[in-house]
Amino acid sequence: VAILLAGLCLTFFMLCSSIFALYITTLPGAEPIASLKAAKKLVIYRRIIVLRKILFLPLSMLLLSGLLLVPLIMFVPNAAEIVFMVLGLVAVGVVHSYLYCLYRYLIDDKQNDKN
Repeated sequence: VAILLAGLCLTFFMLCSSIFALYITTLPGAEPIASLKAAKKLVIYRRIIVLRKILFLPLSMLLLSGLLLVPLIMFVPNAAEIVFMVLGLVAVGVVHSYLYCLYRYLIDDKQNDKN
């Protein structure tokens, strides 16, 4: 159990910065290794806050989809399939919008710290 928890903590520690490297890599002239270093600098001293905000996303989406889908599955099973597919499609946009807004917030906060 201790090894599992240690691996889980290490995974979340690395996830906090590397998830933003995906957005940094899309900038013109950005290379993957440089993006990872820039993302690491972006979340330095703020990993707990970033981790909390990243973990909030799947938990809230799971709760909202459960509140919507469970009654549909119980009362209208045929519609539940279509709603599940639509929720999956919408989730992609919601996740990227949320993470990009978090990325922009971190950049703006970092620039405000310099001033």
